[in-house]
Amino acid sequence: MDDSNILLGRNVFVHPTAQISGADIEIGDFAWIGPNVLISGRSINIGREAWIGASAIIGGGRAEMGSLECGDFLHLGIRGQINTANTVLIGDEVGIGMNGMVFSHGAYLSEYDGFPYQDSPVSIGSNVWLPYAIVTPGVKIGSNVVVAAMSLVNRDLPSGCIAGGIPAKVLKEHVYPRNITQEQRIAVLDRIIQEAAFYGVEVSRDSIGETLTQGRTVFDLPKRRIEGPANSATERLKNLLRRHGIRFRFYNDGEQYREWD
Repeated sequence: MDDSNILLGRNVFVHPTAQISGADIEIGDFAWIGPNVLISGRSINIGREAWIGASAIIGGGRAEMGSLECGDFLHLGIRGQINTANTVLIGDEVGIGMNGMVFSHGAYLSEYDGFPYQDSPVSIGSNVWLPYAIVTPGVKIGSNVVVAAMSLVNRDLPSGCIAGGIPAKVLKEHVYPRNITQEQRIAVLDRIIQEAAFYGVEVSRDSIGETLTQGRTVFDLPKRRIEGPANSATERLKNLLRRHGIRFRFYNDGEQYREWD
């Protein structure tokens, strides 16, 4: 890792086989960067608690010309790629699944002879899930969007929709976010409690499906707050909630949970 121009936040894990280099790279607190990850470019700013899986790539061809500005909780799956030949803007809580790709540049055959050449910024809002999908240059995706696996996104997608296909089209608008019933919330928490028990973590919930409690620590889901001491069991529950897409802007200071600065 060439660390001459790299700023890493608190408690960032970088696998020894990962390679990070570039003119201006900043990676926020609590990030996890897996084996054989390649990160390079002119300007890359990744928010807090990113998870970048094995053999993922940020940068690629012409990366020295573009930039990446990304919010908190980025998930870039195994072998995923974000090409930064042009500007790429990504909001908070965006998941790009295994083998997913975001391109801001595409060319191979001669533009001089009339073959296609693409070189345009890409923007993706917050709360977007792109499992095994491809996004092409110039696309704008709104917030609160879900795209079906193995889709090709080559046109803009509005906020709140579910989309899919090759090429992707809007399947239904104004889907997300949506309020679920109290019964549905309770069912979600009961399923999480069962999963926690599988890992040997005892968890209880309140009667209205808003909080989970492990020992003396309370996880308030609507408010996304954690109150109480931190230990291995609460960390297991926090990670389990993350896998259900429920994320908290709190960190373990070794004794208590503290809100991000």
